[in-house]
Amino acid sequence: MTSWHGSGRSSRDFQIGTVGVEVKTTRKTSSEHRIQGPYQVEPGTTVTGGVESHLYLFSVGIQEATDGSSPSWTLPGLVDGILDRLAADTQVIFLDQLHAYGAGDVDGYDHHDLAHRIRFGHAWALQFARLYDMSDPKISLLRTADLAHYKSVVPQSIEYTVKLPEHVTGAINPIHGLHMSANHVLRRALGPDSATQRLGPTSPGARPG
Repeated sequence: MTSWHGSGRSSRDFQIGTVGVEVKTTRKTSSEHRIQGPYQVEPGTTVTGGVESHLYLFSVGIQEATDGSSPSWTLPGLVDGILDRLAADTQVIFLDQLHAYGAGDVDGYDHHDLAHRIRFGHAWALQFARLYDMSDPKISLLRTADLAHYKSVVPQSIEYTVKLPEHVTGAINPIHGLHMSANHVLRRALGPDSATQRLGPTSPGARPG
C-alpha cells in the first residue's frame, strides 16, 4: 500500500518509484474529467521529492449495473477482494487509508461499520479503462509552460475539464483494460518481470474496458 497516496494530501494518486499515476473516474461514456491544476497532467516531483520520470492518467468509466448481464461489483465487495490479497498488517494500513479517503466535512468510508449499509450496496459495472501516457505530444492540454506569459496567474490555481480521445497514438496510447494498464505501469516502474510476479495472469477485476 506504499504506492497509494490518494487518501492524503498528495499531488499523485499512485507513485511507484518515479512513475506517477493520476486516477480519474467518470459515469460519462467518454474520458471527460475535471483537472484540479496542470500538475495533474504533467510530470513533476515525486511524493518523496525526486524527479518524476513518467506520468499516466488512468481514466475509468463506470455505470450503475441494473440488469445483471455484465460483470459488476459493489464497494464493500471490492474492498473485501483487496483485503484477501493483503497481509494482516497491510490490511490495517489499507483500511485506515480508505477511511481517510474523502474525509472532510463528512466521514470517510469505514469498512467495518458501513459495509452492510444499503447505500453502499449499489452494483457498478466497468464501461472502460484507459491508461494515457501524458508525455505524448499528441495530447493537447493546457500545461504550466503555456501559462508562463501570464505573470500574475498562479498556474496551479487553474482548473479545467479535459475530454481525452479514445485513441491517441495507435495501440500504445492509451492502453486499454484494467489488467493491461496495471501491467504496463508496473513494467515501466519496476522492470519487465514485475507485473507477472505482482499481478499474476488472472488478477481479480482484470477485465478489459
